[in-house]
Amino acid sequence: MKKTQIASLLLLVSLFIGCSSSKSVVKEVDPNFLGDFNPIQLENLMAARSSMSQLKPLEIEAYFIPRSNNLELYFRDGMNKYALILPYEARQAIEKAGQQYLTTYEEGTLVEEKPTEKNATQTAQASLSWGVVGLARNGTTKIYTNHEYMEKDRPYFRITIKQTTDKEDSSVLSPRVEIYFSPTLLRTFLEATQQEVFLSQIEQKTQQFSDGF
Repeated sequence: MKKTQIASLLLLVSLFIGCSSSKSVVKEVDPNFLGDFNPIQLENLMAARSSMSQLKPLEIEAYFIPRSNNLELYFRDGMNKYALILPYEARQAIEKAGQQYLTTYEEGTLVEEKPTEKNATQTAQASLSWGVVGLARNGTTKIYTNHEYMEKDRPYFRITIKQTTDKEDSSVLSPRVEIYFSPTLLRTFLEATQQEVFLSQIEQKTQQFSDGF
C-alpha cells in the first residue's frame, strides 16, 4: 500500500515539474546593457557652431551610459541648451561618415556642394532634449552627415540635427542644429567616442569591483 502511495506521489511530483518547465519563459537579454555602472564622463570635446555665417567654438560635455550603451552630448547653441543622445547605431554611422570624410579630405577629393539630407553620407536616429532654462522638451530626431565649405578651401565635417516635435506637445518644434568639426577636431572626437574605449573602461571598472571582494 505504501509503495503504491509513494509511486503515486512521485508521479505527481514529476508531472508538476514537467508542467512548470513547460511554462518557463526565456527572457530576451538587452544587448545594450553593458553593466550596472554610473555614467562615465569623458574629457570635454570641442567642435564649432555657425553664428551669423561665422564659426564659433562649441564645447561639448560628454557622458557614456553603460546601462543603455548611449553617448550623451550636452552643449549650448544660442539661447538653447541641448542634450543629444546617440545610441550605438548612430555612433557607428558618425564614425563611418567621419572616416570617409577624413580619407577624401586627405586625398583632396571633397566636392564642393550644398549639404542636404539627399546627399548625406550617413543618417541615423537619435534622441534630443532642449530648452532655454532646462531640458524640458524631448523628442526623437534624425541626424545626418555631410561636409561643408564654411571658408575658402576649408571643408568642415557637419552633423545636422533635424527639427523634431516635443513628445508632450506636437506644436513645439526644436531648432535645427548644425555641429561642425575640422579634421583635427573630428579625429579627436572619433578617438574619444570609440566603442572599444568604452568597453575597456567598463572592463577596468569590473576588475576593480572584483578586486574589492
